[in-house]
Amino acid sequence: MHGSPWQFSETPARIGTAPELGADNNAVLAEFGYTPAQIRDLRGRKII
Repeated sequence: MHGSPWQFSETPARIGTAPELGADNNAVLAEFGYTPAQIRDLRGRKII
């Protein structure tokens, strides 16, 4: 495993993995005011 090429004095870099594509869709859409039914509809129509 490789280390981070960046060295920060106050916030050290953390090695990790990115979230799966779309993993936060429900939370983000809910913050924008979409209801669970609307989110299901978007998913059913393959918009998200």
